[in-house]
Amino acid sequence: MILPAADFIKRNSQFTYSIILIILIPAALVFNTLWTLRAVNRDVNLQLRREAVLVGSVLGNMSTEELKNREFLNKKFAKIQEEEPEIQNITVLVPNEENKFDAAATTNRLGKSGSDPVLSQFVWSSGKSHAAEVIDRTTNTRAWSVIAPIKDDDGKQIAMVDVKISTKKVDDVISRTIRDSIIVLSATVVIVLLLLINHFRFFEYARLFRKLKEVDEMKDDFISMASHELRTPLTAIRGYTELLLRNPTVTADEKATKDAKTIAAGSERLSDLVEDLLNVSRIEQDRMKFDMKPVKLDFLISTALNEIRVQAEQKGLRVELTPVSPQPNIMADEDRIKQIFVNIIDNAVKYTKEGSVTINQRVEGETIRTFVNDTGIGMSPEARENLFEKFYRIKNDDTKNIPGSGLGLWITKQIVERMKGKIFVDSIEGKGSQFTIVFPIQH
Repeated sequence: MILPAADFIKRNSQFTYSIILIILIPAALVFNTLWTLRAVNRDVNLQLRREAVLVGSVLGNMSTEELKNREFLNKKFAKIQEEEPEIQNITVLVPNEENKFDAAATTNRLGKSGSDPVLSQFVWSSGKSHAAEVIDRTTNTRAWSVIAPIKDDDGKQIAMVDVKISTKKVDDVISRTIRDSIIVLSATVVIVLLLLINHFRFFEYARLFRKLKEVDEMKDDFISMASHELRTPLTAIRGYTELLLRNPTVTADEKATKDAKTIAAGSERLSDLVEDLLNVSRIEQDRMKFDMKPVKLDFLISTALNEIRVQAEQKGLRVELTPVSPQPNIMADEDRIKQIFVNIIDNAVKYTKEGSVTINQRVEGETIRTFVNDTGIGMSPEARENLFEKFYRIKNDDTKNIPGSGLGLWITKQIVERMKGKIFVDSIEGKGSQFTIVFPIQH
């Protein structure tokens, strides 16, 4: 039983963590609030007790003459109560012949002391002040009762003063504080729970993301494996097709020649798609290698242009390269530079029905900019925004018969950026496009 539970926790650590947070954080908030309120209540009671003892001690300093003047005492006590409404009752207790205590003066309207006889006897015997908490069950109120001895000039104990101080005002404040604290606590717990539940949702998203990542990795592995497996038979098909096109028997037959050329074109397109898929896999898995060294762009662009020139001339397009002079060096991979410009120039030729494809260069500051301009079909602003997205192709009547995977420009942008370059496109629909490739100059 323990092992499966441990295994579940290990496999779902984020879920377990979320559950623990949902339990512990509200519990900690509740505990902290209750502990704080308890400490406040304790400290307030301690302070009230001290104040009650202090009042009792002050009132205990009365002379023998004052004790004998009942009217004077009553007026004095009434004035004290007027100034301190928290004082409920003040009584002066004097011993009688029966060893009990009578009220020599009191603020109690009934004329009774209301003092605890046991506590009074204890204070009289000990000669020390004593404070006790008194709870009235009928009104559910509290008060502090302090009995302090009164001594004459010779230090002889002659009477006692009993003072009752109400805690109602303080209790009301504490009650409001407790009520407000509970409201704040409840709101805080609810907010924390909502945040934690939201956190739990994020855990679900994270789990889903992990699964999607696993699926994506499986997809990449499959594409890589399938592409490699397709490469060998495609190479064989292209080789046999070339042999067929060189065979006099085939070339003598117009239909056979046409079929062989169709096979060659189809295998070429499929081979390009396989190569694109392999490049996507290499880029996404960060396995594409770059042999970085100082190179000159004009020679590499000219090499790429020569690969496309025949295709352009077949369409009657004028193709020109005007390099900047002197040509600065850039730090790049020669093969990747050729791959970039083959892709861009090939696209320009494919999407241009008539006119020209021109390539110009300009040095700006510490960069060299290469502009590939065409007089092709152009594109809309929306198409420009998505042009470098994976598998994106412009779909309209002008492009429906143009072959392509929608991966070439995505691959081109990734390669350019990995060599610390940038690529932009500007276009006017129906007028043409301009691709700008920027690389930092290597000094």
